[in-house]
Amino acid sequence: MDETKAADEQFMEKVLRDELITREDLDQCLSTQTELQQQGRTLTLRDIAVEKGLLKPDDVPTEAAPAEPPSGTQCIGDFELVEKIGQGGMGSVYKARQISMDRPVALKLLPENLARDPQFVSRFYREARASARLDHPNVIRGIAVGEVDGSHYFAMEYVQGKSLSQILKEEQQLPMDKVIDIMLQVTRALSHAHKRNLIHRDIKPGNILLTDEGVAKLADLGLAKRLDSGASALTQSGSGMGTPYYMPPEQARDAKRADKASDVYALGATFFHLAVGQVPFPGDTPAHVLMDHLKKPPPPAHKARQEIPERLSLIIGKMMAKDPLNRFPDAGAVLEALEKVSPPKAKTAKAPPKEAPKPKTGPQIWYFKRRDKQGRLMIYKTNLETLREHISTGKLSLDVHASPGKSGPFAPIRTYAQFGGKGMARRAPATAAGRISVGSFKNVYGEIAQKEKHDRNVRMAKRIARITLTVAVLITAIILLLVYGPRLWNLITGLF
Repeated sequence: MDETKAADEQFMEKVLRDELITREDLDQCLSTQTELQQQGRTLTLRDIAVEKGLLKPDDVPTEAAPAEPPSGTQCIGDFELVEKIGQGGMGSVYKARQISMDRPVALKLLPENLARDPQFVSRFYREARASARLDHPNVIRGIAVGEVDGSHYFAMEYVQGKSLSQILKEEQQLPMDKVIDIMLQVTRALSHAHKRNLIHRDIKPGNILLTDEGVAKLADLGLAKRLDSGASALTQSGSGMGTPYYMPPEQARDAKRADKASDVYALGATFFHLAVGQVPFPGDTPAHVLMDHLKKPPPPAHKARQEIPERLSLIIGKMMAKDPLNRFPDAGAVLEALEKVSPPKAKTAKAPPKEAPKPKTGPQIWYFKRRDKQGRLMIYKTNLETLREHISTGKLSLDVHASPGKSGPFAPIRTYAQFGGKGMARRAPATAAGRISVGSFKNVYGEIAQKEKHDRNVRMAKRIARITLTVAVLITAIILLLVYGPRLWNLITGLF
């Protein structure tokens, strides 16, 4: 079954990409496949298309040959090949050494048969340009792109680690604090892209790499597209591209409709898999998976795994709304919501009351959290007076999270009485207990629902304004035609 599923996914991408059959014909094949499965028969989409006469056996494209360097070649330009580390739809990936900089890189080579196709070459260079536009610690950095003796290459930052897909296969479920940390990093990366009007179009665990230090990296911008650019030849075919398990409904129907909200849906489906340990719609075949994405609401994540905070479950549910207008508009809005989520803390037995500790002499030790140059969240140690000095000189913001104890709880500096804050005493009991009240969840749901309603009202108002303006222009044109039309006609006929 897994082999059939993989073959169908590959078949769908290829026949639509190469315009061998239309989207309508493929939908018919998917419907037929579903009917046959209900009868206990299993046929691949390729076999069904051939049986229906939509394709001849020889018309079906065969597997592209892997990209290999020219015979005997150990260097391509400035890059010395070390070992092959991957194979994708757009070519082979090698670990290489950039000779001039003496550093490891990932070098992608375009297969020779695809290098003869201007479409694929254009898409290959588009990936490189998309990567070059993004400079962010959570995005795979593009280094160089070019051609040597007919071999097209793209050099990227080499990441020592694993893909999120590999990690989920090995561990299935990750600790919730790690889940939320990865979510925040990936959302920051996608927000960086969205701010530059760039959409990814293929968000999935396989395109998220995790370094050995725990830094998440968003990879594979080969499907990326600028929203203000015209559709490429690959997009004009109407291919859904992307991956069925994480594909938004509108992108499954027509790839040209993919926008920032489509990325948000795919990100939500990826987050569901990351948090729960399985995809939102498993499905037996690509047809079932796509149909579920089109018709079924996503299951609540917190009901599939109890450790998931309800606030996070609500956010994922909104990200995967069927109607793009009901989702977060872009990754920046998702990030704003995610930053309010805290991982649940383990419950501990109440300790017997202790005597009040005696006041300590000497400087009071404080700890604060801050990200280093690599984007890692670090805990720094200082004393109260130095911390106050950093705040007064502007080196630290009052929004930085700090604590008088290394184990926390950490809260914004502005909330501590030592720095003129108020309300710390009110917040401490709830934080120490590591629980969020039912009322808090209702407030969260209300915030999300209110923002969703506001966004929907704004879009509706804009739509009504456009329709009203169009109708007004049409009515004015009709009135002018009725009033001045006969006179203009008489004038024209009088001239001849």
